[in-house]
Amino acid sequence: MSEAVSQNPSAGDVKPCEQNPIGLAKPLGHSKSTMEKIKVLLGAVGSRKIKGDDNIEATPYDWSRPKCFNNEELDKFNGFIKKLVAATAKNFSSLYSKDFEVAEDSITQHFADELLRQPPAERQNYYLAFGTDQNDLCGLICIEAETALLWTAQLLGDSISKDELNRELLPLEKTLLMDIALLIVKAIAKCHKHSDFVAAEKLITSKPIPISDADETKKICKITLNIKQANSKDDAKSINILMPCSILDSVVGKKSKSNNKSSDANDSKAILAHLNNATVSATAQLAKMSLRFEEVMELGAGDVLVLDKKIDEPIDLIIEDKMFFKAKPAQAAGKYAVVITEPLCRP
Repeated sequence: MSEAVSQNPSAGDVKPCEQNPIGLAKPLGHSKSTMEKIKVLLGAVGSRKIKGDDNIEATPYDWSRPKCFNNEELDKFNGFIKKLVAATAKNFSSLYSKDFEVAEDSITQHFADELLRQPPAERQNYYLAFGTDQNDLCGLICIEAETALLWTAQLLGDSISKDELNRELLPLEKTLLMDIALLIVKAIAKCHKHSDFVAAEKLITSKPIPISDADETKKICKITLNIKQANSKDDAKSINILMPCSILDSVVGKKSKSNNKSSDANDSKAILAHLNNATVSATAQLAKMSLRFEEVMELGAGDVLVLDKKIDEPIDLIIEDKMFFKAKPAQAAGKYAVVITEPLCRP
């Protein structure tokens, strides 16, 4: 503990303290000013000016990409997404007889339980299930109610006023929306190449994940696409595609693992479901220090405490009172975050 930030270099000569240099170095009386307390602290630990390169910048970290694929598989997955974007744009342009632009908005990975526990939408949205056959509808196309109204009105050559944006679709509009959703299913099937996907016979407005065998531990890939008419001043509209990550294994060249015994698989699935629902506490510990009780009693606003780590050292990620990882500070969605840099042991 030989370094501290000099807050006021012109404060005068500081004499080294002969007492214990840990923490505040000596009891501080209530009558001493904040500057006098800092003098005592600097006398105990020394002082120097902080260099510009000592600042650690908390950089944003991309938490969104699917974690079930390695780097090589992610490259193939990105190729699949590019083909899906192009195929969707082509299908929309064909249906509307106008050019459309489609862009990837985001791709995230979730557990099915996470999506099932989401609160219901304020408005009635529309969903079309799809899968390898009618008995295995494992994917879902999600279209928001307002987007459904605007797209169907555009097909009919009508316009929608703001007052109409809250109404439900008419029977004819539901038929047209079914055609629009089928375009997306066909685009997925064309780009997947390993599965001939079929769609459910009708749209649904129920829970966000009415997927058969949607056990809580199933990994779901959520693909959000932004779609708009080319050269239009209107904002792009979003659609969500939900599908199990296992469906994408063949797309990225991942070989599926065979199950030894169905009973063992079912037991493992049940145990894993319970484990995944269990909560554990995780603490990001910046650093620590020791103080005597009398020193704690003397603490006040403006006091400076020197911790036991330099500013460029990693922080500790503690899970259930055991240190599992080293990490560095970051930020995500306007909140403090940490990025794991070094695993110390496995849970």
